[in-house]
Amino acid sequence: MTAAGYPVVLRIFGRRCVVVGGGDVATRKVGALARDGADLVVIAPEVSSEIERLRETGGVQIERRPFLPADLDGAFLAIAATDSRLVNDGVAVEAQARGVLVNVADDPGACDFTVPAIVRRKDITVAISTGGRSPAFARYLREQLTDWLTDTRVMLLEIMTELRRDMRSAGKTVDSATWRRAIADDDVSQAIAAGDREGARRRLFATLMAGR
Repeated sequence: MTAAGYPVVLRIFGRRCVVVGGGDVATRKVGALARDGADLVVIAPEVSSEIERLRETGGVQIERRPFLPADLDGAFLAIAATDSRLVNDGVAVEAQARGVLVNVADDPGACDFTVPAIVRRKDITVAISTGGRSPAFARYLREQLTDWLTDTRVMLLEIMTELRRDMRSAGKTVDSATWRRAIADDDVSQAIAAGDREGARRRLFATLMAGR
């Protein structure tokens, strides 16, 4: 059992991230890090075909050999995802000695951070964590939220973002309770569902102004 932890979103674009391991678990970690633009190094005697394809597209550097402590010099974060508990523990020790954030697969107690199940739609990111207790349950929740986070809800975010920016430029502000009431307005939802983006924007603005 581990503490719940403090949820954050890390910006890893261009930062050195090291994954030790080349199997299925490592492949999932590598794919996620590569999508977010990490300066990514994979260290393992053998790697999956998926990791190899990422190397061919220029997103990943592969070192086909055992892990060395110096591999973590200058790293921002490290992930230990081998099938050897001894190797994974060694990566954790060396990372922590260097102040490098470390995640150890299947060992939440050895981690500085855990990797939640993620739902992404454009600029919306939803992270689900069970504190390492049940990755399967986190994946189940991710599937449920994927169905809930429809294109209509994504469009609502885009309209709100534009409207909030324009209102600020005009010196108009509303409190969070008013925003919540406006978001829940049925006419706004119906306009978005009908593809009437401008109508939804007008209705949302009118509801916000009425609630000031």
